[in-house]
Amino acid sequence: MLTNVRQSRRRLFDAMQYHIKRWLKPIILSPATGTARDLTRSKACLITENALLRQQLIVPQRQSLMPIVEERSQTGNNIADFLVLGGLHHDYRRAA
Repeated sequence: MLTNVRQSRRRLFDAMQYHIKRWLKPIILSPATGTARDLTRSKACLITENALLRQQLIVPQRQSLMPIVEERSQTGNNIADFLVLGGLHHDYRRAA
């Protein structure tokens, strides 16, 4: 009985892990497909994606090991603004 419970729990965990990894994996597109998709996207969506990509470049450039989180960073971006931008960018899986 205990062995069956352990096996069932393990199978459930493995299935959950598989689906989570599959859900989080970025979708890889060819450059031509990406360009065609960009031509059909709105300017607001492209600006949002650009802001998120710029933030990814800013983070590694920080000199301190533990950045001090303030209401406004040196670039003038509010942390809450960044979170809102992430929520507005509906196609985050293809943003890479």
